[in-house]
Amino acid sequence: MDMPRPQRVTLEMISRELNISTSSVSRALRNDPLIHPETRARANSIATRLGYQGRSRRGPQHTTGPRSIAAIFAAHSLMDVQSGPVTMSYLQGMTSEANPAGILLNISTVSGDPAMNGNGNGKAGKHAHLDLAPYGGSDLLIICGRHDPARVATLAKSFPLVSFVRAYENVSHDVVSTDDMRGVSLMVKKLAGLGHRKMAWVSFEEQSSYCHTRRAGFTEGCLNAGISLGEQIFVEGVFTGTHLTQPEKIMDAVRQGVTAIVTASDHAAFEISELLQREGISIPGQVSLTGFDAIGEPGRRSLAFTTFDPRFVEMGRAAIQLAQWRLKNPTVPPLQVTVGGCMIEGETTGPVPAASAAKAPARFKRRDVSAGT
Repeated sequence: MDMPRPQRVTLEMISRELNISTSSVSRALRNDPLIHPETRARANSIATRLGYQGRSRRGPQHTTGPRSIAAIFAAHSLMDVQSGPVTMSYLQGMTSEANPAGILLNISTVSGDPAMNGNGNGKAGKHAHLDLAPYGGSDLLIICGRHDPARVATLAKSFPLVSFVRAYENVSHDVVSTDDMRGVSLMVKKLAGLGHRKMAWVSFEEQSSYCHTRRAGFTEGCLNAGISLGEQIFVEGVFTGTHLTQPEKIMDAVRQGVTAIVTASDHAAFEISELLQREGISIPGQVSLTGFDAIGEPGRRSLAFTTFDPRFVEMGRAAIQLAQWRLKNPTVPPLQVTVGGCMIEGETTGPVPAASAAKAPARFKRRDVSAGT
């Protein structure tokens, strides 16, 4: 007697048990990081119990490289990661690189108190509280945002680490960074070419490694353009959280004759643009302004800034590539991989105002004439 053929297990059967759509089940079984980890775990458990053998379960076999990578964002929730233009770009890049390679990419968030600098909107806060416990099954950790250096050091003793942008002192870890120094230097070169000789550098209260690098780019740009550093104004530590806390320092710089303001982020540029407009100062008619990050100000109407695009999606891909390389080469000293970006010319930069050029020190006028001959 012929035995009855077993019923074929389908995505629809799994979706009914989970009470979610079949497309969500398919994504969960492919370990899509945008599906909640608990949902992914339940989908895989039910698929195993029912004996599901569909394409979603037949991924590439791991022969080399990591089996599992945990990406840890300094944010309150996955929703914060998805709503942040920088972190979402990182996530898109990591996913596009990890999925074809058969890498299990687990996304998690940790936060301090108050809000973290994990959503890519320039928000600063206390360090995120990392813990060893949730990552025991991971081959490598990728961290994004402002994490507690002491806990990062502890994690580095148990896992290989890759960090986005931030370099932690006395911690063995790899870093994926953008070409911050070159990016800001390009801004200064652009402004110098428009005749600007007195500028202000404006940055956050947080003095992380990338803030120092961007400041160095401002200095390099001035030196390359033959502009006296002594004439420039450095306005630092004027942002706390999402707000410009010391607007008077910006206005003091304008009153001292700066014709261009170079900032450490698009968010800072947005806040300064609103301040200048409230004070009746036109951009770029009276003061030119540059940002950094090429993310604008999501959800808020703003000028199209002259800015630098670090190519965050490419940085996400580079993080996965570096992670794979690190697991094959565990004894090689830490690496820093730089992803090249590009300057975007917007509507916030223009020639130095004629009145300011007339008031410029004679030595700068002579240098301009000789440079053009």
